[in-house]
Amino acid sequence: MLSKRLLFVLKPVDKKVSILNLALSMQSRQAVKVTCRGAIQLQHRRQFRKNETNMKLKFIPIAFLGAALVACGGGGGGSSGSGGGGGTTTLSVTAKVNGVVVAGYPATAASAPTITLTSGQELEVTSSTTAGFGLSANGAVAAVRDNSATVYRAVLASSADTTATLAVATLTAPPQGISIPIVVKATQFDPVRPKVGDRFVYSENDTLLNKTTFNFAPRTQLVTVVNGDGSWSESYLTPANAPIGVATYTAQGNRTSFTTDASSDQNCDDRSSKFRRFNPEEKLLAFPLKVGATFSGTWVTTCESGATVTARQDETITASVIGYESVKTAAGVFNALRIDEVTTVTNSTNTTLPGGGYKQTVSVWFDPVLGRNIKFSGVRTYNGTPTADQAASLVETTNIELTSYVKN
Repeated sequence: MLSKRLLFVLKPVDKKVSILNLALSMQSRQAVKVTCRGAIQLQHRRQFRKNETNMKLKFIPIAFLGAALVACGGGGGGSSGSGGGGGTTTLSVTAKVNGVVVAGYPATAASAPTITLTSGQELEVTSSTTAGFGLSANGAVAAVRDNSATVYRAVLASSADTTATLAVATLTAPPQGISIPIVVKATQFDPVRPKVGDRFVYSENDTLLNKTTFNFAPRTQLVTVVNGDGSWSESYLTPANAPIGVATYTAQGNRTSFTTDASSDQNCDDRSSKFRRFNPEEKLLAFPLKVGATFSGTWVTTCESGATVTARQDETITASVIGYESVKTAAGVFNALRIDEVTTVTNSTNTTLPGGGYKQTVSVWFDPVLGRNIKFSGVRTYNGTPTADQAASLVETTNIELTSYVKN
């Protein structure tokens, strides 16, 4: 059952990005008193008193937040004088996209420039004082990771170019606010055509059902042939460059076959043949790839010895591209698409499996510049209850990452 561990093909969970359409949550929804000492500049003046007005800000839409800021002289920075409360520190914000500081920040209400990011990148805005954050998404979706008293952090994604707005407002008098335009650029990636000599080295560790852990020697995947239609072949090698096997791929990067070298133990799961075929293809990628994209596939894996099929199994996959993230591996830091997949095998070629099949849930990080997976983390669960002997041989978790590469 360890035969698939070197093939980088464990397959991921179907997990949807949570879509949070925020109005504005003012810090635990506590009532906040805002004192207005200047004239109220609102259309419906009769709703407010001209001298001193107490407004309860619990959970209000961004549009009303803006009105309240204008009414109380906020929105412009809240400097001392003109009823702004002498000595008040001007609200300012810093901004980062995927951990990189945005040009023009720190900024105030008068100077906050537009932030432009690519769909799937992470936005982080930090205020100089306690504040509430509210996003008007305008068609984008936000996977919010932090919305605290001073920090708003979320992955933004959109299937079409759009401009969202992040409102930042202080929670103390006098009120101050900043409105930040955020351009979310939709993007998609096509497959990268490899070149002969491209070399990728991966490390791997597996944990078995009995919790025994194995750290395997690094594996090299070397591109040896690139065909006119974009399909290619690559050799799998040990650290000493001894052959493990040869895989063939479609132009989309999905395997169609794997031939094990005669000296390798990475033969088919039925342990009787050295050739594995995926018909029509092992669909682990589907281009163009972009955040929010989903795909599915079905294929048959056969173990073959000459013209004889010695075993077969049916596999299905569902997948979702849930983010475009900064990922660190031993080979460096990459911007990669995270793809969550779940694969179900109903009749494994390994006939000793409990229940005859299994399910694999995996997160894969795919670098669209290299055209390669750069990190992989997966869990396998079995249809039946394994025996003690099976628990000592069956894989439960697998972690793989890129350790070095040469890209021509």
